[in-house]
Amino acid sequence: MIINILLNAIKNTPPNGNIKINVRHEEENINISISDTGIGLTEEEINRLFTKFGKIERYGKGLEYLDI
Repeated sequence: MIINILLNAIKNTPPNGNIKINVRHEEENINISISDTGIGLTEEEINRLFTKFGKIERYGKGLEYLDI
């Protein structure tokens, strides 16, 4: 899952954008957060993220660098 999230961040972040990975150890847990300067998701797209066959496709100006 982490690799998939990183690959999506790489594909959806424009040239010269940034991807930040933060790892914290808290008691018995490890918290990993990944953020990027990509185009982001709408609320509808967020709701589809972890559904079966929930692929998100976008088309239009400014999206030409995306490889989805």
